[in-house]
Amino acid sequence: MAVIPLSEIPNAPTATFTPIADPKYSGDVVGSQAISDIKQGYAANMQDPEKAGAIGKAEIGLGSSVQQLGSGIAEDVMYSAAEQRRKELEQAQQTAFPKFIHNQAAVQNNYLQQASQAPVSQRPSLWLDATGKDGENFFNDPNGQYTLSPIERQVVAHHAMAAWGEGLATASHQAYANDIESRSTDLQMAFTSAIKNGQFDQAKQINDTGVANGWFSRSMDRNNQQAIQVQQEVVGNQKTLAADATDFRLGKSNDPQGDTFKTLQKAADQGVGIGNLDAKNVADLVKYGNAIKDQTLWGMTSDYAAKIQSGNIKSSVQLASDPVFQKLPDEYKNAVYGYLAQPFQNTPQGEINRKAGQAIVDNFPPTDGSDIQKAYTNAQIQIMSSVPTPFADDQLKALDKKKQEMASNKGELKEDTKLQQYGSQILEKYMTDQVFGKYDAKKISDGKASTDDLNAYTKALSIREGIMDKLRQAAPKTQQDVEKFINDQTRLLRAGQPNGPAKIFSPSTWLHGTPPPPAPQIKSSNPVIPIKGVGTTYGYSGDKYADTNSKNGIGDHDNQLQEGSSVGFSPDIKQQIASNGIKKGDSVILHLDDGSKVLAKNDDTTDKKYSGRVDFYNKQGPDKNPYQDRKIVGVQKV
Repeated sequence: MAVIPLSEIPNAPTATFTPIADPKYSGDVVGSQAISDIKQGYAANMQDPEKAGAIGKAEIGLGSSVQQLGSGIAEDVMYSAAEQRRKELEQAQQTAFPKFIHNQAAVQNNYLQQASQAPVSQRPSLWLDATGKDGENFFNDPNGQYTLSPIERQVVAHHAMAAWGEGLATASHQAYANDIESRSTDLQMAFTSAIKNGQFDQAKQINDTGVANGWFSRSMDRNNQQAIQVQQEVVGNQKTLAADATDFRLGKSNDPQGDTFKTLQKAADQGVGIGNLDAKNVADLVKYGNAIKDQTLWGMTSDYAAKIQSGNIKSSVQLASDPVFQKLPDEYKNAVYGYLAQPFQNTPQGEINRKAGQAIVDNFPPTDGSDIQKAYTNAQIQIMSSVPTPFADDQLKALDKKKQEMASNKGELKEDTKLQQYGSQILEKYMTDQVFGKYDAKKISDGKASTDDLNAYTKALSIREGIMDKLRQAAPKTQQDVEKFINDQTRLLRAGQPNGPAKIFSPSTWLHGTPPPPAPQIKSSNPVIPIKGVGTTYGYSGDKYADTNSKNGIGDHDNQLQEGSSVGFSPDIKQQIASNGIKKGDSVILHLDDGSKVLAKNDDTTDKKYSGRVDFYNKQGPDKNPYQDRKIVGVQKV
């Protein structure tokens, strides 16, 4: 262990104890020699920290030596004095010790009181203050009652010297040990911080400093060197996992988690370590790898959302031709499709897409020999990327139900479902032949239709939907029943009918070559906040309660309100969702009492006089708001 100079020991005492010797006797010469021994021994022992913390045992041992020396002084004085002096000393012994014991207790109590309120490093100086200059407080009483006379001092001098040395030794040892512990703790904290930050050279330098100065033990040194090796391996694995995920994002690989992750996952499953990594290190790296994967996939989803928002991606056809997009897991693909549908929420085009999506469900599965699984996937994509929420959820469930029906019926639909599908395909042919109204289908497909064309097309879709709903209620038994029912309904609606059954239509293309932009399945892992709300409408012409901001389409955080997505909450609901982490401008999912969901944005706050309201921004008025007067039972952050 390194030698620490006396000058570098914090608060090292420099005072010494000077016993009061009667100059008439030779004992004072011996006492002076004892003082000299104390000084030399104290300084010498302070140079070697291994001897009780550089201070401890040295003073205790010196105190014992002084006690023995003092006993010799007293004995020498007594036997070398005149008879009269010996009698005085004998008498002094009777009175000196009670006074000394009282004063010693007072010194000790004073020291302990001060030490309890001060840092440990100050204890040696506090002890010297408590004993007084040259240990005077062992012999003096402020009230005078217990003050020792010169001869009484001579009798107990060696006891005072021993008490002074022992007390100083204890206080000094505590101060030195505390200093070493403090330096060790601070340095170890700096070491831990360095390796966490990947500063391995700095961590090694800190450890070497701690070892060289005796602040780190051998076991700490070993542990620290092991910690550096482990953390270096951890950081190396983290970099590899991140690089694998980046390669996937750039289209350079087919998996965001490469061989390194698979090796770690295998070890984690077995509960074992790898190299310098223990089982916990491995498990933590697996968590890190999964987090990097999710972060990368959601980052890619956000990239596609930005491209959709900027107009660089306008349909699912473009997504289908993107090789990187095709590598995304289905849940992330579905989220991207959802971004395509968001602009159609609560809009006339969204209503067109809803009706078209229902036709896709009604026409599934294909009857022209097409691959059923491929048709099922295409149908999902078309619905998710065109149909507004919550209708998309219901249509996807209906699509899944038909697929499950086929799985349990030897790959075929049940007879009643087949008849419904047959009717849907006839109606699809009628739509193609424009039996229900005239419109420019090409312009509608290209997104360039006039208002008249869109109105005519919407009306045709509504007629188709109405006939299909009535067909379900009629429950026909044969294909002839289906044809007759549809023709009868068509005659009533359009006063015209086609000659004979329609040719079965394949839904492999629908509307815009692929469907118009759609809405996704709304999913979120965030908790649903229960509320008691009712849907209302604002922002329309004639709203007599509208304020200036609402008339100008401005929300509660100087934002532009968006028809079909922006909602305002009454102050009571606003406060409730804010306390659960939903901020202004956040996208939210509104849960209706029938289990359906609506994607919206927290863009506004109603007047404070209202409560229990979810106000939908809709310029067309309450009649065009499908959520007017609907009960809303929950809000969930997207």
